[in-house]
Amino acid sequence: MELGCGPGHVASYLAGRGANVSGLDLSPSMIEQARRLFPELSFQVGDMLDLAFDDDAIAGIVSFYSIVHFDEGQTQIAFNQIARVLRPGGHVALAFHIGTDVIHRDEWFGEPVNVDFSFHDPDVVERQLQGAGLAIESQQERDPYPPPVEFQTRRCYIVAGKP
Repeated sequence: MELGCGPGHVASYLAGRGANVSGLDLSPSMIEQARRLFPELSFQVGDMLDLAFDDDAIAGIVSFYSIVHFDEGQTQIAFNQIARVLRPGGHVALAFHIGTDVIHRDEWFGEPVNVDFSFHDPDVVERQLQGAGLAIESQQERDPYPPPVEFQTRRCYIVAGKP
């Protein structure tokens, strides 16, 4: 399951490598785009802070840059939800921007918006995942690719498992 799937490109990438994957996003517009772009995959509207799945129902979760709109309290809620729905032996792979900044945007690609992007401290994220009952298996940090490929922040990738 890809949480915060946006237009579904990560789910499609994983499916192309043999994973049985579906996607979930809070935005109906993003789900509409994902369904249009990747009609062979299943996508649904849903909330990472209140996952509508049974306990122990999901074998694996990927969530790349999907906690960018969450503050520290919300990330703990999301990680508790992830731990609840993961099967024993299941894993979650997270990616996020490193830092403590919150960047606000009133405009995006010429359109008016009202959105905040939160960066996160890897040590805090690790503690929160562990607090949710997940075991950290790996953590990797990297510098950004050169402009204009991506936003110029350090990135963190964490894989955690449910015992």
